[in-house]
Amino acid sequence: MQITLIAGARPNFMKIAPIIHAIQAAEAAGRNVHYRLVHTGQHYDKNMSDTFFEELAIPAPDINLGCGGGTQAELTAHIMIAFEKELMAHPADLVMVVGDVTSTMACAIVAKKLHTQVAHVEAGIRSWDLTMPEEINRMVTDTLTDWFFTTSEVANQNLRNLGISEQKIHFVGNVMIDTLLANRSRLRKPAVFDAIGLQAGQYVVLTLHRPQNVDEAAHLRLLMEAIIQNVQEFTWNSFIPPDNEYTSADRAVTVTREALTQKAHIALYGERVGTIDLTTGDFTFDDYSEVDGWILPSFGWSGAKSYQVGTASKDGVTYEGGIGVGVSEPFKSNVKFPVSFRIRKQAGNEIREVNYTED
Repeated sequence: MQITLIAGARPNFMKIAPIIHAIQAAEAAGRNVHYRLVHTGQHYDKNMSDTFFEELAIPAPDINLGCGGGTQAELTAHIMIAFEKELMAHPADLVMVVGDVTSTMACAIVAKKLHTQVAHVEAGIRSWDLTMPEEINRMVTDTLTDWFFTTSEVANQNLRNLGISEQKIHFVGNVMIDTLLANRSRLRKPAVFDAIGLQAGQYVVLTLHRPQNVDEAAHLRLLMEAIIQNVQEFTWNSFIPPDNEYTSADRAVTVTREALTQKAHIALYGERVGTIDLTTGDFTFDDYSEVDGWILPSFGWSGAKSYQVGTASKDGVTYEGGIGVGVSEPFKSNVKFPVSFRIRKQAGNEIREVNYTED
C-alpha cells in the first residue's frame, strides 16, 4: 500500500510524526506499506530547519508545494492545483490528511476527484461555528473521507449522526499526545518558571490562539471570567503571555515578541536585523548592513518617541524607512503594542516597498 501523508502547517508535522513511526515499524516488520510526505507549504515557518525534523525523528518532506499566502479561496485553489499534479505524478492507494487546516480540505477534494481513498486523522471534531474557516474545512473533509480516525467519543457520535458506519470509525486518541510522550525525556524547565517563582501544581497553562477568542475584548473577557470561576483553587495574581510571532502578508517582515524580556525582534526575509524595546520604543540594530539586496537605513528619532525614520543610499539607490512601536503607556504584559516596519527602495522611477503593520 502506498500512502501519501499531507502536512500544511508546522503543528501538522507533530501529528504526522507518530504516523510515520508506525508506518516505519510496519515496513521493518515486512508489511507492504510505504509513504510519501507532502508539505503543501501553507504556512511558511523559518524555524522548520533540518533540526526540526531531526527532533521529531522524521525525514524532511519529499516535496514542498510552496502554496502559502493569499485569501482562503486563493490558498485552496493553489493547493488543489499543485497537489493534483503531485498526486498524478505519484499515485497513492490512500491520501491521509490531519487536522483542519485548508490543506486538509483541499487535498481531500483532490484525492476524491482522482478516485483515491481518504483517511482523516482527528475526524469528527466540531465547533458548530461556521464563521471559523477550520469548521468548514472539517465538514467538507469528513463528507469526503473513507476512513475516520478520532480523538474522542464526542467526535465518534458526531460522525454517527452523519450516518457514518461504525466500521469506518476508529477511536485512536490524540496523536499529539503520542508525540508528547515520545519527547518526554527532552522536556526542560522553561526560564519563566524561575523568573516569576512558579511552583509545581500552582499554575495554569492556557492557550487562546484563535482570532475568535482573542481579537474581541468583550469575548476574551467572558472567556477569562469563566475560566477563573472554574479554577477556583488558584489565586490569579499574574498573567504571563507566551512569545508571539507575526509575519507580514508578503513574508518579508517577521516580528517576534518576547513576553518576559519585553522586547520585539524584527527580521527581514528571515534574517534578524534589530530589536525594539517595548518599554521605551528604542530600536537597536544588529550587526549587519544589507539583507537580501535591501540596505537598512540608519534610523533616528523623528517627532514622537515611538517612531524612528532614516535614509540611506548606495550605488544611486535611495533607501528610506521607519520603525515604530506604540508606547503611550508603561509596559503591561497583557497589552499588545502595535509595531510597524517600513522600508522604501527607489532606483530611478522603480520603487519597491517592504511593509509590516500590526492592527
